[in-house]
Amino acid sequence: MFSLQSIVYLVIAVILSMSIHETAHGLVSYWMGDPTAKLEGRLSLNPFKHVDWLGLVCLLVCGFGWAKPVPIDARYYKDAKTGIIWTSFAGPVANFLLSFICIFLFYALYKFAPQFMMTRVGYFVSNTLTYTGLIS
Repeated sequence: MFSLQSIVYLVIAVILSMSIHETAHGLVSYWMGDPTAKLEGRLSLNPFKHVDWLGLVCLLVCGFGWAKPVPIDARYYKDAKTGIIWTSFAGPVANFLLSFICIFLFYALYKFAPQFMMTRVGYFVSNTLTYTGLIS
């Protein structure tokens, strides 16, 4: 059974992961020449622009879910096939990097500031890093 604390960490991790994942798709598409995501205000880390609430609830309850897909228009790409491939890989690569950064920061705290991790704030930060690293 989930505790209220673990649900808070999970929600933070999921919303952060979804926002970074979808922003990465839109950003790479923009770099490839497609202004669609930018014109619709989706090149943002604002979670309200990316979170599909039903997808979030499904993820929390069932273990799988989804976010609002970032709109792209491959007609803007010089090479549509290459543009779609790079845009598709951007989200998972961003999640991998987020996971790596969270695990690195957790290890750095553990190694260099163990007394901080014993405080309430440190406990919250370390658990948030752990959940985000695992979810991403």
